[in-house]
Amino acid sequence: MMPATPFDRAAAFVLGEEGGNKITDYPDDPGGLTHWGIALRFHPELTRQQLIDMTRDQAILIYRDAYWIPGACPAMPDPVSIAHMDACINLGIGDAARVLQSAVHVPVDGEIGPITLGAVDASAPLNVCERVIDARWEWYLARARVSETVQSRLRGYRNRLNSLREECGLPVYLYAL
Repeated sequence: MMPATPFDRAAAFVLGEEGGNKITDYPDDPGGLTHWGIALRFHPELTRQQLIDMTRDQAILIYRDAYWIPGACPAMPDPVSIAHMDACINLGIGDAARVLQSAVHVPVDGEIGPITLGAVDASAPLNVCERVIDARWEWYLARARVSETVQSRLRGYRNRLNSLREECGLPVYLYAL
């Protein structure tokens, strides 16, 4: 059974993509210690132990309070809100906003406001999702040109974007590496 709300769907998607209840601390991961997709480096309000002990429900609250709401996802149609929340968590809110703005052809300032939301609303949601996901792939490729870490993770990012395409109701696309 599919979760009831766009936020529930977005949270379930991210939990799946981030490995669920898996704790990682890869030396080349800029977020450092990560649990449920929550990286300690980007959440200084948490202690190391709090992150390690975090429950699924606590992670979902952080998704809502630190990404869904600040990313203006509640103001976006489904499934754009789902694609945007995943970008907020994976890229950061500012870069996710810039990717979205680029995709809907508005001035890129990293802030979601009435101009960006108006452009999102004026377009078919599936078209916005496709453009956002494609723009995200371009974002990864640009970073891969200057970062061996990002370069080494391109296959994983491609897989995540294809999973996101499926979640949004779009066909899978084999992005070129």
